[in-house]
Amino acid sequence: MPNQSLTLPSLLSFKRSIQPTIGYFYARGGDEAALAPVPVIRQRLRATLSNFSERDQAEKESGDAKSAGRANLQTIEMAILPGDCAEVVLRFSVQFLANAMRAYSCNDESVLATLDRFSSAYAARGGFTELARRYFANLATGRFLWRNESAQDKAITLRIDELKATFAPALYDYSLEQFAEQQDVIEQFVARIAEALTNRRKPAVMHVEAVGYLGAGAEVFPSQEFGAEEKGEKISRVLAAITTADGTRQAIFHSQKIGNAIRRIDTWYRDGAEDYPLPVEPFGIDQTFSRAYRVEGKPKNDFYTLVENNLTDYIAALEAGSDITGDMHFVAACLVRGGVYSGKKGAK
Repeated sequence: MPNQSLTLPSLLSFKRSIQPTIGYFYARGGDEAALAPVPVIRQRLRATLSNFSERDQAEKESGDAKSAGRANLQTIEMAILPGDCAEVVLRFSVQFLANAMRAYSCNDESVLATLDRFSSAYAARGGFTELARRYFANLATGRFLWRNESAQDKAITLRIDELKATFAPALYDYSLEQFAEQQDVIEQFVARIAEALTNRRKPAVMHVEAVGYLGAGAEVFPSQEFGAEEKGEKISRVLAAITTADGTRQAIFHSQKIGNAIRRIDTWYRDGAEDYPLPVEPFGIDQTFSRAYRVEGKPKNDFYTLVENNLTDYIAALEAGSDITGDMHFVAACLVRGGVYSGKKGAK
């Protein structure tokens, strides 16, 4: 099949295939102790000025650079383990669905058929098994813990129906190779997730519990809210929380933060990126360094460029039995991610 460009229509979207819940933080005093919500508390601090711009602002306001030494009063929120609890527990669930197999909305039947053909050919070549393995690795190794990853003696328990296993990941190690003795159960999890991503009648719900030792009174790092102001008072840091029945503000992770960690599998955006995967995004965005890797270089390898220029070639190669390339994996992973992928206005 010769290369045929594809014009994305003005209406094209996919529903998410990976849907995590919010994550609930609990504190525990020991293995047999009851769980208690990790509380969010508010503190008012007498801090110091430290930002580059604050030096010049202080001098402008007072005419004296020494005023940069004045107190910087702040109101912040913190999540703290109670004094009798040394362990943090995080619980959430993840639903895996086959939404990548067909677009949720599309106003061009030929494009819809082409995307269907790609997903089917990719699935037939076992592509979703590779994606499932990468998603599973981020769950079993605790990448979703973010700053809480520094907890010691971690134990991560994963369960899908009757399939259940506990993993003890090493600090800052996101490879499944550390679980060599659990290879059989890993393959069962991967196969079940891959099945859920390709078969609409076989969705899967994974229940996740992560436990780690931080020390009594240690700080826990949930999600943050932005732009909060209360009765005219600016709150420098507001943490994500829900209010329990007894009035405790329990620390939580946003579902989006958990989802970002699960889909942090894009090592295909450039050579040698195995140790720095990006979350799957159409432009290869890395917010840590304010970069969009997939549109910076030439030729661009962002989702839209690959689909419009190469999708028909991918289909031909997959149907001919060729190996799956990194770009093919990336396109499929974007369909799993879901989102609005419409083309220019005025396209069919």
